Amino acid sequence: MNMNDKFKNILIGMGSALVIMPTGSVSQIRPPQRKDAENLASDWHQVGLDLRSAMNQVDNEQKK
Repeated sequence: MNMNDKFKNILIGMGSALVIMPTGSVSQIRPPQRKDAENLASDWHQVGLDLRSAMNQVDNEQKK
């Protein structure tokens, strides 16, 4: 790879870092289906279920 190729690659890399809106279909960007608060509540609900499951597993192992 010669010096011109290296310089060209550096410029391409700098240019790609400066791209604000990539080319492509805007239709691929979908608005969120639910509000952030609903998503967060759902996540914490799942965390609670996972914790309950883990605690039950520990209890069962200690009873053996």
